[in-house]
Amino acid sequence: MNKNLLYALDTTALLDGDTYSAYLEQMDEVRKNKVLSIKADKNRRLSLGAGIVLKEGLKELGAGNAKIIANDNGKPAPLNLDFSFNLSHGGDVAVAAFSDHEVGVDVEKVRTFKDNLIKRVFLPREKELLENTISLGFDRNLVATYLWTVKEAVMKYYGIGLSMDPLNICLDTDGENSYINKACQKTKIHVFYKEIENKGIHIKNYEFDDYQISVCSEYEDFGADLKWVTL
Repeated sequence: MNKNLLYALDTTALLDGDTYSAYLEQMDEVRKNKVLSIKADKNRRLSLGAGIVLKEGLKELGAGNAKIIANDNGKPAPLNLDFSFNLSHGGDVAVAAFSDHEVGVDVEKVRTFKDNLIKRVFLPREKELLENTISLGFDRNLVATYLWTVKEAVMKYYGIGLSMDPLNICLDTDGENSYINKACQKTKIHVFYKEIENKGIHIKNYEFDDYQISVCSEYEDFGADLKWVTL
């Protein structure tokens, strides 16, 4: 494996009771117990969906029976195998990213970003970027969701999650009108953590319907596009 792989599942397929039960029985005991411990039906479905895309990716990588452990940061990883994975879910979609280096992924359905939330998670240069894209006619919530998925993917890459202050992660670009260029894959997001540029990681964004997915990886070439798992 010398690239990233990304799998996604529309978990509304699990609204069918028979389909849900059949896939739940395919999960290992850890995932099954995690799913069953969740109270809300939708969240159970998302957790099961995460297990399904993880299982699909492991199978394609020839590691269908891999034992999953937690690394030093508590981030799940396959035991004695030379690749990493990361899971995310949002809206009705579950995703799994795989890489032979560290990897972080976040999926979000476009959400409303009110002013107080923007102040809590975005730095002045990011708010300026956001305002510039709005002035060009882009939807504020779409762009803000995109920027947030980048930050969350970075946090998950490091295996720290939300315990890493999002205001310590600064995003910048190498060109103006970055959202337009980003959609055409003509620009790169530069990540600064506590004002030190991390040149060893790269960001790839995927868009579909009203969802944004960002992957953070050491690879600049992300390989294959998003793979949809069908049930």
